[in-house]
Amino acid sequence: MTPGDRVRVFCTDTATRDLDTLLRHFSPDASYHNVGTRASVGHAAIRSALAAQFDSFPGRYQYRLVHCFEAGDTVLTERVDILTAADGGEHHLPVMGVFQVRGGLIVSWRDYWDSRLLTRMLRGEECSDLVPSVCDLDSPSAEYGQALM
Repeated sequence: MTPGDRVRVFCTDTATRDLDTLLRHFSPDASYHNVGTRASVGHAAIRSALAAQFDSFPGRYQYRLVHCFEAGDTVLTERVDILTAADGGEHHLPVMGVFQVRGGLIVSWRDYWDSRLLTRMLRGEECSDLVPSVCDLDSPSAEYGQALM
């Protein structure tokens, strides 16, 4: 499995919310850093961070890859994270992820996203003009692809 394959399978698996399945993609000492918060290091910390995110969005939680680029052990993903909040509101958050994969497992994962944008979305503000068209999953102009499949 190439580093890109590992990341693509992980991103697909997030929709299952199965923490044991998700942690199988990580080395035991891996780090996950939602930039702007403290990094989570090791399986227990990553499990806790992901569980908290799943609790915050009890409905749909899915990573939709827009682009996935691989260079050596580094994989860059442009994603739309589809999140359904407790009130039933569905939000399409643009995210840029950086993964390092060694020995077939993710050793480092960093996500970059605009926390202010998510806050506005959760408040119910109209934000469609603030996100790229790829975030509109129903738009005929939205194109989804995966480079270097």
